[in-house]
Amino acid sequence: MVTASTSFGPPIDEEGAYTISRSLIGREIELGEIFSDVLKITNNRDSQLSVSISLTQNLEDLVEIDVAGLVISGKNNSEAIITIIGKKIGIFEGKLILSGDINTEIPVNISISEKNISKGFKIDIRLEKKRIKPTDDITFVLKLDKHSRAILEDIKLSYFLKNTTEDEKIILHNENINLTNSIQEKRTFKIPNNLTEGFYILGVDAEHEGDNTSSMSEIQIAVPFLFKKLGGFIPVWSIFIGIAIIVFSIGSYVYIKKAIEKRKKYKMTLDLKTLPKKGERTLYLGKIAEKNMNTYLEIDRLTTHAVVAGATGGGKSISAQVIVEEALKKDIAVIVFDPTAQWSGMLRKCEDKKMLSFYPKFGLKPSDAKAFPGNVKMIKDPRQAIDIKKYMNPGHIQILALNKLDPSDMDKFVSSVIVSIFRSSPEEHPGLRFLLVFDEVHRLLPKFGGSGEGFLQIERACRE
Repeated sequence: MVTASTSFGPPIDEEGAYTISRSLIGREIELGEIFSDVLKITNNRDSQLSVSISLTQNLEDLVEIDVAGLVISGKNNSEAIITIIGKKIGIFEGKLILSGDINTEIPVNISISEKNISKGFKIDIRLEKKRIKPTDDITFVLKLDKHSRAILEDIKLSYFLKNTTEDEKIILHNENINLTNSIQEKRTFKIPNNLTEGFYILGVDAEHEGDNTSSMSEIQIAVPFLFKKLGGFIPVWSIFIGIAIIVFSIGSYVYIKKAIEKRKKYKMTLDLKTLPKKGERTLYLGKIAEKNMNTYLEIDRLTTHAVVAGATGGGKSISAQVIVEEALKKDIAVIVFDPTAQWSGMLRKCEDKKMLSFYPKFGLKPSDAKAFPGNVKMIKDPRQAIDIKKYMNPGHIQILALNKLDPSDMDKFVSSVIVSIFRSSPEEHPGLRFLLVFDEVHRLLPKFGGSGEGFLQIERACRE
């Protein structure tokens, strides 16, 4: 028997049920050597423990176990003798398998090198990294231990790589050295360009005056997962970045959409396909709230009646003015009953710079600002007669300012005008030719000082 360098690993203690003396079997021996070791199992339970012992197939030629299994009584221990035989050069990895009442696997690492017949020195190599990329350098420490006091001249060293499944060596470098004292030096070599991924043996052969020795260590050359190429072209890292960008984009989109929805004032869902489209008989109203989409009103729908409703300051009068402005562009005559004297601006061209700055948002130019032909008539007497037909001029607006009347007189005037319209027996027409606008119509209600007479006449006009 020959003693060899060993590695045990810490014991395996399974929660007090049993203890295995080692968690690793690691051996470095020379070709032709035989090494024996012991695996001890202690049963910490009161009941009997039965264990079967086997090896992975690649170790069956190199490792022998004196028993196929152990039966260990309670509070006792037993041993299995493991014999490692240096039959062939190489690095061999496998597992010793325990099954039965114990189910575990113990890694086995065996390195078998050429027999050192040199009496002058011993050689050893230690890798800095056992897993490297194809673009990395192979770096290791070369250790030469001199056994005699004499200077050893012209020691030939040959560094090589070989695949674990092949015998052919790839020479990395050759050098001759003189050994005065034991040395420990770092060596670095480039990886040959034609090497594929896989497990290799890094070795060094040493020869001096007919004496030969060697040392080997296993190394893995592998492309990191992120740098592998799918289909030989696309790096995995780029796919992950692409996925990250997509996930980030989707997340950002969802976050922004939720933020926009949260800030929205209007939550109503519209079926945009049902809205009127631009045409010869449509009025442009503006944009749909919180959407960059034009909206239109079919002009002939105003031949019956329409109400612009909303809270105070909500834009009722402005909305009505937009409808009137578009109607005037279509050569429709308009009469406005104005209790607040705020419609006179229709007769003047807009020159307010702030207002003009909003024009582009609605597809308009400052040059589109215009004054509409018409007149403002101040009503001071509720009994004043108005000849409606006189003001039915296409594309003209007649503003009847009622702000000088108190609510009850305003009510009487509106009622009188509507009655006169019915008495004039206006001829019917399929399309809209004349538009009556009653602004601030709620002022005609009794709760705001009116008698309700004017409101009833407006209701009658809407029905008929």
